[in-house]
Amino acid sequence: MTALVTVDFRGDTLFAVERDEGAFVAIKPICDRLGLSWGSQYNRIMRDPLLREGVFVSKMPSPGGIQETVCLALRLINGWLFGISVRHVKPELREDVLAYQRECYETLADRFLGRRAGAEPQAAISAAPEGLEDRSLREREHNLDLVARMQAMKGPEWAFALYKRLGLPVVEPEPVPPTAAKVAADRAFAADAFAVALDAFARAHAPWTGTPRALRAALNAEASSAARAARTWPGTDQALGNALKRLTPDLRARGILVGRRHSGERFVTLALAEE
Repeated sequence: MTALVTVDFRGDTLFAVERDEGAFVAIKPICDRLGLSWGSQYNRIMRDPLLREGVFVSKMPSPGGIQETVCLALRLINGWLFGISVRHVKPELREDVLAYQRECYETLADRFLGRRAGAEPQAAISAAPEGLEDRSLREREHNLDLVARMQAMKGPEWAFALYKRLGLPVVEPEPVPPTAAKVAADRAFAADAFAVALDAFARAHAPWTGTPRALRAALNAEASSAARAARTWPGTDQALGNALKRLTPDLRARGILVGRRHSGERFVTLALAEE
């Protein structure tokens, strides 16, 4: 059985799921709180053979519906946190990072593993009357069961609406970190002076239709001398056609459509894809 649990830590809300094999903590909300790049931290976790063993992807509600959220086994939280260098975070957040490194695991361990012998109980736990925490957990499990039934009967949109109405915790959706291939492709595109100029031209003038010569003249008129001197800049109409063919997939991925037709004379069309 999987149960969603929230834990208060120094005024922040930590999200976790309890499973038969233990507790797993949502990582992205912590990254957001500490000003860390989610993509970089995700890649670091997946590169580490030990941390990778503790990854569990859980379905959690968010403003956009049920989202898959990357969680890390509680036993490995310190291993991940201690890998964060305070030198690489904003100065105003360094004390917060140190606080997470010192205390976060203990707070979570108190909640999921029981209070340690001789340890001071956490204020958020000791403040609850005896039995209230158990009743709250049973109520949350009952509400989650209602949501699961609603999803089976009506689908995810109805289930999420019920989830919000019951006041259950909501996790912000997390973007899927870009793959190494995607990062490399974006860097290559940004380093291509002609690709960058064509992207800017299309966004400024689309929809645009004209001959390859007209397009080359328009780009030459708007580009800097440094861009025109770049190795990738086409010096002939044929070279422009080859460049368009090469860049068409990358431009399409960025919402720019390139069309070419031949009706006695060659024409190029640039258009923006509909959102």
